[in-house]
Amino acid sequence: MPASENAAAVSLMAVNFTDVEQSVPFVFTRTGDYIEQLHGLDNFTIEAGQENLLTVPSN
Repeated sequence: MPASENAAAVSLMAVNFTDVEQSVPFVFTRTGDYIEQLHGLDNFTIEAGQENLLTVPSN
């Protein structure tokens, strides 16, 4: 999962090429509010260094 980061924001892109939804662990580098832009299900506030499972829908 590639991530892009600058002073204001972090962008994370995860792609699932399978026929089924997948959950993958990711360790976040910054404390803050994360808003998932594809299916709107993974919106949360997290602490830096905390791992969270992200849902990546099927293709």
